[in-house]
Amino acid sequence: MNTMSRISITGIITVIVMMTFAAPGLPVPWIASTPDVLKDPALTVSPHRSIRRSIDQTDDWTVECNTAILASITIADVDGNGEQDIVLATYGLPPNPYWSGYVRIFDPHGNSLPGWPQYFAGAMPGTPAVGDVDNDGHAEIVAASWAGLHVLEANGNEMPGFPITAAFYESPALFDLDGDHDLEIVVPSEQSMRAYHHDGSLLPGWPHNASQNFTAAAIADLNDDGVPEIVAGTYLAAGSPTGEIYAWDREGNLLPRWPFQTSGSVKAPPAIGDVDGDGEPEIVAGAWNQSEGSLDPLYVLNPNGQLEPGWPRAASYNRLSSPSLGDLDGDGAQEIVVGGLQATPTYQNEVFVFRGDGSNFPGWPVTMNLSPAGNINSSPIIGDIDDDDTPEIIVKVIDHIAAFDIGGEMVPDFPLFLEDGGYSGTFSPSPAVGDFDNDGEPELVAAACYSIISLWDFSGRYDPECALWTQFRHDSLNTGSAYMDTSTAVAEESPEPFWNAAHHSLKLYPNPASSGVSFNLPAGVSVPRQAELFNVLGQKVLTIPITPNPTGIASVSWRDRRLVPGMYFLKIDTNHEPLVQRIIIQP
Repeated sequence: MNTMSRISITGIITVIVMMTFAAPGLPVPWIASTPDVLKDPALTVSPHRSIRRSIDQTDDWTVECNTAILASITIADVDGNGEQDIVLATYGLPPNPYWSGYVRIFDPHGNSLPGWPQYFAGAMPGTPAVGDVDNDGHAEIVAASWAGLHVLEANGNEMPGFPITAAFYESPALFDLDGDHDLEIVVPSEQSMRAYHHDGSLLPGWPHNASQNFTAAAIADLNDDGVPEIVAGTYLAAGSPTGEIYAWDREGNLLPRWPFQTSGSVKAPPAIGDVDGDGEPEIVAGAWNQSEGSLDPLYVLNPNGQLEPGWPRAASYNRLSSPSLGDLDGDGAQEIVVGGLQATPTYQNEVFVFRGDGSNFPGWPVTMNLSPAGNINSSPIIGDIDDDDTPEIIVKVIDHIAAFDIGGEMVPDFPLFLEDGGYSGTFSPSPAVGDFDNDGEPELVAAACYSIISLWDFSGRYDPECALWTQFRHDSLNTGSAYMDTSTAVAEESPEPFWNAAHHSLKLYPNPASSGVSFNLPAGVSVPRQAELFNVLGQKVLTIPITPNPTGIASVSWRDRRLVPGMYFLKIDTNHEPLVQRIIIQP
């Protein structure tokens, strides 16, 4: 039974009325007008209805916000207390949810943070980004609506220079593009890709325009120059025979041999990672191929805008699922995970996992005989939730949250039920996984397409080494990148040319990290007293004491230091050789 068949006659009438207020082709939730929808906007918090033996039910909670939800959940420490908060943008309240939107922030226990939610003009289908945009040591929330771009302090106050009045339908991304130690905001407004400073002014060289709408951006260093590049796709909301994937440098110049032309609209944002284990990044994106029915192509491109061998691959109805990337089997190459739909002989939700050469990962794809069925229009996440030291693939489908081991078997006690209430939309919210409350156990949080936000607290140990892609767009900055290159030289401004000569086997976890990392030193290597942290320009920004542990695990912490989220290098000088690894620091 499809989503439309679950909407009452009253709901269908409501849909027709609501769609007259929406701009053509924009993200639209189906609205079922029933008495229980028209509630007071005050939040309702309740325990879970489901009983799961493997879950510590005492810490589970559900919040009902009584609004449609298309955006995904962002996890970040907003208030600086060391716990990870839950950030979510929603549509407005009936009778017309398109006129307004909310940004809501909850602590890991289901309580709204002081000053939240915040109300804005225009619906909010994009996923907020969280980072220290002005380098003041505190996190800011960047959220986009149909009416404007907002940058908000942790208490909900708008930052100077914002909002910027324009129509924003996609998720913003944050990165230090110009090396000034604060974060720039990269976000499209329809056919215009823009990059803003934290004061609301445009960066030189921006914006850039196209004939179609842009997706959200992915950001990573594509060409080994030590500075980031920006990647985005283009689409028409109703579909098109062709689309494009663009790649710019930080000054807005197109990279050589870009854009790449696809055989359909690129509606879901691209992802960046090393899928073939060669130490170089690849760009992964799907397209909606109107001429081939359900056989949507999935592309893998090298930094020069050329197809990698074995690509494109057909992945049925992947058009609305942004790819997630992670090394599932520990071979040094990241696998590609994306949602879709098996259209024949019967409709079934389908999840694909591909190797970098285009072959299927063993045990995949998998289909789910769940009712109702539909194409998966959320992004899968990758992390360990069952204490088995291997990652699981977790994905939202209609009315359910499914979880699979890397061999394609459903994890015990899954799928979890999460009632969408007859709602659907262009995209559905992706879940998030992690140890949000620092209790050493995994939590999973997910939003339904209407009203419900639920957190499940699992028993067992949380393994940060399996945190491969734990939220939509990979991290709280919405970079869309899992690329952790270990071959790029630090820029010549480095106080010493250590990178090429260093041994790169140092494994840090978690990575990305917000306040510190742990690591194991090779056998026979004594633990030094300190480590050094360098930015992408090769400048030393911090010297950090190393804390040894009797188990052989050492750690460093920068919890009390002001560090701009972004890419860094951690260097440890040992009695044998220097050990260096790239690290992503997030709020």
